[in-house]
Amino acid sequence: MTTASHAVLDDALAAAAYALRTAATFDPQEAAWAAKRLYEAVDACAQRSPSIRKFTSDVELALLQDPRVQRELQRQERDLAELEAARDAADVPTLSERSETALE
Repeated sequence: MTTASHAVLDDALAAAAYALRTAATFDPQEAAWAAKRLYEAVDACAQRSPSIRKFTSDVELALLQDPRVQRELQRQERDLAELEAARDAADVPTLSERSETALE
């Protein structure tokens, strides 16, 4: 396994741990850390392009526009909007159920 693969795996496992802690504590900071680590995992996957030799502002822009990165950012935006609209905790399981299938 390459160093890049280890980084993606580390981010994914950390995100899962933060998500579990969010479920246990309802601490929004834990949710923010989970989202950050998921974004970093997806960004690391996007960085695997053979055309990337040196990081420049153009490369950063291209990474941000990568379809995988955009899907993750859209998922996070949708989840935040749904959390803000949730009237009570009973509406929240929909998010966790959807997150289980998000990477399929």
